[in-house]
Amino acid sequence: KRLPDAVAAGDAVHAVVRGVGTSSDGKSPSVMEPRREGQVLAMRRAAARCGVPAGTVQYIDAHATGTPVGDAVEFASLCEAVGPRLAGRPPIRLGSLKALLGHTGWAAGAASVIALCKALEHRRFPPQPNFSAPNPHFGIERSPFTIGTRPEPWPANADGLPRRAGVNGFGFGGCDAHLILEEY
Repeated sequence: KRLPDAVAAGDAVHAVVRGVGTSSDGKSPSVMEPRREGQVLAMRRAAARCGVPAGTVQYIDAHATGTPVGDAVEFASLCEAVGPRLAGRPPIRLGSLKALLGHTGWAAGAASVIALCKALEHRRFPPQPNFSAPNPHFGIERSPFTIGTRPEPWPANADGLPRRAGVNGFGFGGCDAHLILEEY
């Protein structure tokens, strides 16, 4: 529902959908090979539609295919779309509910949206269980991202911005989507 309609109806509002961005990878060497350009475009479109810089998102639930090519392309896309870490802002938490559910098609994306709505409502970062160390080829320590392995309080932004989260859904054949959620 639109937020004013939900409030008027007395509905519980767990989070607000601020922006949705979609794109297509276009031509690629194979249906299984993701392209950075399409993924970046989806993330930038979502940020543009809600009028917020991509770097102000505090948590991103990655698509995380678990494949060397897919994860490398997605991490490079995230770094490009978000840009360098904004001065004075903590690292963006990165996780993936899909890593726990597996390739369950649209169900993994829906579960990620539900989980992040609850995380925003309760102001707690979700953990990334069963995680030991990042892929050393990604250089996460030089990126704007960090991975948390336990639930932690989700602090308020020092600059007064609301808490925000992003969800990646990068599908088979290059159908890319990114959703930005915001606390209510």
